[in-house]
Amino acid sequence: MADNPHGFNPVKHKLGVPLSATVNPYYKKADYAVALFVGDPVVKNGTANLAEVNPGAEAFASGELPELAIGALTGGNTGVVVGKMTRSGNLETIHSAASIEDVILVCDDPYVVFSAQEDSGAGNMAATSVGLNTDLLIGTGDAVTGISGAEIDSSEIAATATLAVKVLRLAPDQGNAIGANAEWHVLMNAHTEAPNSAGI
Repeated sequence: MADNPHGFNPVKHKLGVPLSATVNPYYKKADYAVALFVGDPVVKNGTANLAEVNPGAEAFASGELPELAIGALTGGNTGVVVGKMTRSGNLETIHSAASIEDVILVCDDPYVVFSAQEDSGAGNMAATSVGLNTDLLIGTGDAVTGISGAEIDSSEIAATATLAVKVLRLAPDQGNAIGANAEWHVLMNAHTEAPNSAGI
């Protein structure tokens, strides 16, 4: 496969729920100096918007939007960026630029399966990687396309439960095969929205 990192794309729900029902709004503060791209893993940081936020479509009261940041390379995350709600001064991009307040749309259901490319940086994943866990690499998003540069870290494959994602299977895409930069279906581990998960 071509080396084309694109972040994590939601492909299906383990229970057959429509993917549109798995998306919720979150808050990115104006002083958060990191851009968020479509496909980036993100994690909520234990607080929420302190004042009303109005992205142009609807207003959100104080406390209604959990605040988030770029996801953890290992351990638990909240979900994946799938878009944003339009805000003044940031109309021309599909990603959320650094240091701009935004309402971010996140696929945050713990039972959503994502498709992502492995980085093949220190060797390739194998058939025996299925059922094991691994970590993430955030990479650099593309400011033109708005797409994430995140990938699966092929060098961290292990049975360790604290790693970020579980490898479910090779993605059944045309031309995809085990080897360099293969595409895999994964599930988030230690998801912050999972039942009985630890608080943040």
